[in-house]
Amino acid sequence: MIFPELKDDDIRKMMEDDFKNGALSIGPYSWKGKARLLKRAADIILEVYKVPYERFCSLPKPYYEIDGELGQEFEDLHLKEVYYLLLGYSIENLAKAIIMIRTPGNLTEKGLDKINKHETNDLLNENEITEFREYDGILKILSEYTKWKGRYPVPLKEEYFSWTLDMFDPKDANTLYKKLHERLNLEERLKDLRDKHKIDKSIKEFSEIQKEIISFMDIDTEINEVLDAYQYPWPLVKEVLKYHIKDLPMEDPTAIEIRRKIWIYENPQSI
Repeated sequence: MIFPELKDDDIRKMMEDDFKNGALSIGPYSWKGKARLLKRAADIILEVYKVPYERFCSLPKPYYEIDGELGQEFEDLHLKEVYYLLLGYSIENLAKAIIMIRTPGNLTEKGLDKINKHETNDLLNENEITEFREYDGILKILSEYTKWKGRYPVPLKEEYFSWTLDMFDPKDANTLYKKLHERLNLEERLKDLRDKHKIDKSIKEFSEIQKEIISFMDIDTEINEVLDAYQYPWPLVKEVLKYHIKDLPMEDPTAIEIRRKIWIYENPQSI
């Protein structure tokens, strides 16, 4: 037998582990994985929507004055609502992933209930994640679509109904998505430092350490000199250096040099 027969308790334990890992944004079924899939679906729908939108923008009169000749293209104009819906879910997932990694104590029925809402801007502000406040306008629009506009003809309560014209530049939404994704990646790095090396640093502390180390280093500075100068543990210094070059092309001279320094420090016997 290749696989042992699993008992009910074993299966239950596996399901509990998968649930916890997913809630904490670990593994393939993470918040980030779902966010990426939703964002891709949203982008595909946006491209379909652009075709009739660009055509109707070139018409001599508003599209709603053209009686009965639009057909499927008229319906495709409303795909913007589905784009907003999926984009809103995607960005919401990234925000919830950041919150769960920062506060794993939320992994309780009561804790998960705290993030069981679609007002992403409120979720971020309530958890003191303030660097995205410039995008509150986009987040408020998207929350309306995740709550009802992207799914239903009317909200559950009449008081929530509105005729507002919801528009924003998709490029701004892409920038917001990218920034949330970067913040989540940094939170994951800090979580690894806590879990694997017992090094607990906040975002602010990590950023300050990064500034110190990068300003200290030049082309001739070796890792040992950094460690001697600041007395930071190697796992922390390594993450700082890797984070510094994360957006550089693989062939960038700075990225190549830092990877070389890391390899030499970790493989002294190979020199």
